Amino acid sequence: MISSDIINDESGVLIIIPVCVISSDVINGESVVLIIIPVCLISSDLINDESVVLIIIPVCLISSDVINDESVVVIIIPVCLISSDNINGESIVIIIIPVCLISSDLIKDESVVLIIIPVCLISSDVINDESVVLIIIPVCLFSSDVINGECVVLVIIPVCLISSDVINDET
Repeated sequence: MISSDIINDESGVLIIIPVCVISSDVINGESVVLIIIPVCLISSDLINDESVVLIIIPVCLISSDVINDESVVVIIIPVCLISSDNINGESIVIIIIPVCLISSDLIKDESVVLIIIPVCLISSDVINDESVVLIIIPVCLFSSDVINGECVVLVIIPVCLISSDVINDET
């Protein structure tokens, strides 16, 4: 079962994320936690009884290389198409995002992960009059590198994503 039509009277993307912490480190004097996030869409019947992570993925996102002199991940998200399905009598869009590492690079002398996410746009459907997207994101660990003398896992996301046209009246 992969459905949750309403969250606080609003339709949205429901994603349960088992998060594995890989390593903690310090980048540019800031303590950070490097994680691998195998994300799977799971039953949402017990949402009110379980702690879950709710994620809404914007259709388009392109961050800058540096923000306040801090190295950041560069993400580019286009859009593509797949198929819709019917769960619990509701039409929904099911998205599978295979994630793999592409490469690491240096930004401001810091090793960072460059992420390019070609997002396949799919026909979004409607759940409770709101277009939503259900996403399954298997994340593949691909390589490791060193940041500030610490061995860390780099995960890059060339993704086959898919997106909905509207989420709560927003593209």
